[in-house]
Amino acid sequence: MGRWCRASGAKGVRRRGRGRAPQTWIADKDMHHLTARLRAPWRELRIAAGAAGLLLASGGAAFADDSARLTDATAWKAWDFTPDIVIATALVVAIYVSGMVRRRDAATPVPMARHALFFGGVAAVFISLQSPIDAIADRLFLVHQIQHLLLRMVGPMLLALSAPEALLTAGLPQALRRKALAPAASNRAVRALFGVLGHPAVATLLFIAALYVWELPRLHDYAV
Repeated sequence: MGRWCRASGAKGVRRRGRGRAPQTWIADKDMHHLTARLRAPWRELRIAAGAAGLLLASGGAAFADDSARLTDATAWKAWDFTPDIVIATALVVAIYVSGMVRRRDAATPVPMARHALFFGGVAAVFISLQSPIDAIADRLFLVHQIQHLLLRMVGPMLLALSAPEALLTAGLPQALRRKALAPAASNRAVRALFGVLGHPAVATLLFIAALYVWELPRLHDYAV
């Protein structure tokens, strides 16, 4: 690799390569632009983390679900923001947005339809677990089945159709991608396993099996 040095009397940064490689100049404004682009994803992460904190601080007290006092008048106001769902959702969204920022100048940009599918899938899962649907599902069979449809079918299928792996990977911190994700992705056993699980026939059987296994009374009771 070459070394960086500042030329006297100049307003730029000159990179000297090895051998006969040509010298290139990077203006100060370009350096500032590059630095801003590198910092942008982390700014999105901080904003999402702050929003999650405010949501937990205000929502938990204002919209806590009190099952004993749930009535027809209050049922559709029973939002229940729990830390495990709120933080996990905010983290996934922040990573995805970070990937969008990092890949915004890619040669083949991701279509807006795929972004809509991703955020729609996340919203479907979040609403099924945190909205009044979760509270009313314990009392109305119809709403209970709507919750199952959102959580098991609508949300996962929208996420799968969005094919978010490229943006989620790009949104991760570089150290995590290099030290954890890259070794796992290059591992032959891991690649073979995901190749089998991703086969249409296997994926369909696993999807149907999950619907039936979930209804086993003992496993269902453990989950709820």
